[in-house]
Amino acid sequence: MKITYQPKTDSAYIYFKEGETRVRTIQLNEDIALDYGDGEKIVGIEILSASEYLGFRKESPVLKLENLTAVI
Repeated sequence: MKITYQPKTDSAYIYFKEGETRVRTIQLNEDIALDYGDGEKIVGIEILSASEYLGFRKESPVLKLENLTAVI
């Protein structure tokens, strides 16, 4: 899994699968979209207004990982 954040647009993307994949996008609301790949598995989530939904300040985004190993 990989999470990217773009401070200029306050948008985040959570990748469950990386690489080229054909997806079908379902818009949950005006700020959140799910990308489905083969077998109707979620391959990613796009979040606009990410600081609001994920609960961090745009100027200093911090996420807490529990029981995971981070690769930077």
